[in-house]
Amino acid sequence: MRTRKFKRGVMWACTGVAVLVAAVTAIDIMIPSYYDWKEYYDAAIAEREEQKYLNSLPFEFLGISATLADGVEYYKNGKAAPENEDLRVIAHFTEKGKDFDEVLRSGDFEISYPDSFAQSGGNITVSYSYTPEAEGDEEPQPIVKTAEVAVTLSDVLPVSLSITELPYRVAYAAGATFDMSGISGEVGYNDGSVLAVTAKDLTTTVTTLAEGVNSVDVTWQNGGEELTAAVPVSVSADYTDGKVVSLAQDGPFYLEQGELLAEAQPKIRAVYENGNRLPISAEDYTVKGNVERASFNKNCILTVTANSNPLAWCRFAARVSSGMEAEALEDFSGSATEVDSVSEQDGEWITEGKVSGVALNAGDVLDFTVSSETVSKPEFVLNLSNRSLVTEGENVVAQDIKLADIFSLEVNGRAVDIPESAVLHGYAMPAAESAGYQFEQCALPSVVLNKTAPNSVKLTVRDGATGVFIDRISLETGYTGKFYSSVDDLLAENAAAGTTPALNSVSLRNWGVVTSLEDGKTTLGAYGHGMCTDGTYIYMVSTSYSDSLRRAVVAKIDPATGEILATSQRTPVGMTTEDYAGITYYDGNIIIFDDAGGAYFTAASNFVGGTSSAAFWTYKDFDFEDLGGVPLKDVGYSAENNMFAVLTGSNVKLFDAEKNFVNDISISTDEGKVKRMTATDKYIYVLTSGDGIYNANLYIADWQGNFIGKITIDTSVALTDTNTSKSSVQGVCVRGNDVYIALVSWGQDGRGDGFKIVKASMPEVSEDIDFELSLTEYFNACVDNGVAQPNLVASPLKGQYGSISSNGGYNMGIAFDGEYVYYGLNTSGNKQIVVYKATPDGTIVANSATFDVSNVDGDNARLFIKDGTLYAIGRVWERTVGEGDEATKVTQGPVYSIRLEDFKQGCEFTEDDSLPFDESGAPFSAAWNEANQKFVVLNTGRWLYVVNEEGESLASVHPEISGFGTSSVTCDDNYIYVSYCINGQKSIPVRVYDWSLNLVYEMTVKGEGGADIGLGPGVGTSYNAQCICVVDGVIYVSLSKWSGSENMAVWVIKPDMSVFGN
Repeated sequence: MRTRKFKRGVMWACTGVAVLVAAVTAIDIMIPSYYDWKEYYDAAIAEREEQKYLNSLPFEFLGISATLADGVEYYKNGKAAPENEDLRVIAHFTEKGKDFDEVLRSGDFEISYPDSFAQSGGNITVSYSYTPEAEGDEEPQPIVKTAEVAVTLSDVLPVSLSITELPYRVAYAAGATFDMSGISGEVGYNDGSVLAVTAKDLTTTVTTLAEGVNSVDVTWQNGGEELTAAVPVSVSADYTDGKVVSLAQDGPFYLEQGELLAEAQPKIRAVYENGNRLPISAEDYTVKGNVERASFNKNCILTVTANSNPLAWCRFAARVSSGMEAEALEDFSGSATEVDSVSEQDGEWITEGKVSGVALNAGDVLDFTVSSETVSKPEFVLNLSNRSLVTEGENVVAQDIKLADIFSLEVNGRAVDIPESAVLHGYAMPAAESAGYQFEQCALPSVVLNKTAPNSVKLTVRDGATGVFIDRISLETGYTGKFYSSVDDLLAENAAAGTTPALNSVSLRNWGVVTSLEDGKTTLGAYGHGMCTDGTYIYMVSTSYSDSLRRAVVAKIDPATGEILATSQRTPVGMTTEDYAGITYYDGNIIIFDDAGGAYFTAASNFVGGTSSAAFWTYKDFDFEDLGGVPLKDVGYSAENNMFAVLTGSNVKLFDAEKNFVNDISISTDEGKVKRMTATDKYIYVLTSGDGIYNANLYIADWQGNFIGKITIDTSVALTDTNTSKSSVQGVCVRGNDVYIALVSWGQDGRGDGFKIVKASMPEVSEDIDFELSLTEYFNACVDNGVAQPNLVASPLKGQYGSISSNGGYNMGIAFDGEYVYYGLNTSGNKQIVVYKATPDGTIVANSATFDVSNVDGDNARLFIKDGTLYAIGRVWERTVGEGDEATKVTQGPVYSIRLEDFKQGCEFTEDDSLPFDESGAPFSAAWNEANQKFVVLNTGRWLYVVNEEGESLASVHPEISGFGTSSVTCDDNYIYVSYCINGQKSIPVRVYDWSLNLVYEMTVKGEGGADIGLGPGVGTSYNAQCICVVDGVIYVSLSKWSGSENMAVWVIKPDMSVFGN
């Protein structure tokens, strides 16, 4: 039996056990938790200490690493020259225990490499200098780290062969032999270089061509390397060349002086429909020249047109030549010999043909006469072979020969200096080939020919001259400026460059409409739209706003006068919107389009003069792939490429001759909407327009689908009487070297709606050759041609008034060292000077430090050069040196100098008392002539002296002119020139003396066309002409002004060629 006490005891016992179990459990839990916490605590303390340690670590520049940038490789071509951009350089840093990198820019580091790197490679050393931030007042020192990149040069290997010009013949009859004549290509190398190759460098295994062959493989081989390219051809049993689609000049062309250009027979190749480029005879083309006869003084431009197709033409500049074969001359000790003319081509010596000539010996004279219709200055060209051969191993070697060492030249009894730079070059060839003669066209100085009598030319072989063989002597001239064979080339070049083409725009036809022609039938619409050409005439679509159907009338227009020659009948279907008023010439037909997808045609021959008989009929041959039913805005055709360009909406698509789709042309317009398209054999032109857009914005692409760029043709010349907001450009076409543009206007005060045609023409090449005579050549020509009073004209060196710099001061002296022109610019009331060094075109490249030249106001600072030293002439003046009892008077000036090689930015002149001017008196202006070994000195009393190098006076004169101050002197080998000044002068008096100080000429120099000399509005009389200097055969004059800015004004005085009546 259990008592209550027992039960209570059991209860407490159980409670105790529970407490004990709980306590044991708690301790069991707490002990591992404590250890975890302790571990965490210790780790946190350790991490804190670690971070504390890391935070104590300083910022440190560890170094750099460098590698070649992706794609950079150097080759064994002798051109390897590493640049910073070739490398990827990384700088490595650490701070507070954390590393980080920075990729360096190319300008952050420097590189160096061995001098032999281009030949053998080696290590590129990269150096980077890092300057840490300053701590406290201590100046931080830069830290320099380097790295090296080892480079092994790669072999130069050929990797590609491309055909750049197809052979002359690409279409064949079955069974014909493949001909590579005319082919050109390029071998591309892995170093980016290319080698031009021609037919002689290529081979093929194909001989006879079978019908259906569409390509022929040609191969280039060199050593163990071989490359192949495919030449597209067509071979058919029913071969035909088809029509002539274009012409091309075949090689340079020379005209004899006096030859009629219209009778010239240049070598011409015709491009046919099948792509063949074959020679045609003179009977198959017509030549038109820009001048009647060839002359040394005329630019001769030939335009050649195929008789069978007025759209096929070419234009080129011919050279005019007059010469003699050497064997036709007399006074030779040798006899005429026929030799083989050879040339080196890719390491092989090729025989080009037979040449007759004479081996020259000392004392031989090449003496002949030549006539010129005008005063002219042709190039003097000798065709020579260097035969001064010396055997060296398996080769024979000829050294360079200076032409001045073997020839003396006289023209009309006057010696002509042959420059040291005129060289007959040497060469090396295998001894086995030495029987061949390599010829070189060698240019002697251009010579001045008179028009009054035959000119005598005498070329004498000097003593000791041997080893020269001469073939021919010729005098030649030709156009040397930028030449465009067509307006296409002009427009495309400007489009690619983003520039505005230089075109001459005129109104070809004024506002208005034609009420009727001779037959009184059809009236043109008021609005002109699309335009095209058949090569001879222009055709334009017109519509009338009042016509509910807006039916079109096409006008045939004279491209020279704008006269309406004929019109069509109204089209049966109208253009409900002007956007679909395009027009195309194709296959002898005039084709127009409507906005419903229709096309209509009439033969161009139906436009009979003075009538409106041409009727349009539905045209169904423009079934271009995937364009069935799509309205066509315009279609262009290139016979040379045998392709079509089609404008639909705002898109241009290209199609082949079978009208299969070839390519899209992507054009993004930035003004107006796409309006029209026209095309030539070379390019496709897309016109954009809109109300108020009157200039012709043309987007140009080629027939391969490449977008070239945009040009804008200014038509504002036609809109001086027009509210331009109510006008727009509507049509365009290119014919020959002219661009024709149709404009419309509406709602104009005082007149009704109407159209106008603008003709924008490529500038014609000047008929007259623009050649210059030096002052000596000019004065001699005046004597020879009976011109009693020469004339000089002045024009600004740059811009409208000749300013070459905005630097303030007074422009004073000028000197010329043969390469650079030096200008003295006075400041501080003419008491100090800075000398500027500039190129002849006025680009300043350096200037000296400022230095004193005077202590009073007044003109000074004349410059001249002798024996590599630049002199500046100031004034003699006294200055005080020291202070108080130590003060002394020191005489300074008048001459200061610096060696030319020391003239750098900020250079300093020093006082110079070495010049021998005691006998001539204190100099004001001076010049030295090396050929005469004499000074010419204008002293402060304005007397002019000729002085030898020892200072002895040889002649003197007082060259005063009433009303002017004698201002400066300059000289050349033959003459002395004195200039004069007065404030506000509108002309520059110049006197010309010989070296005995005999007055030869006195001239009053004005601007071109007799215009006054001046420095612009607001200057008034606050300017004068300070100094003159002979620069490259003309005279530079410095003008000083003391009103406004841009005080460094320079004008150029040149001979007036009009005195010869050329």
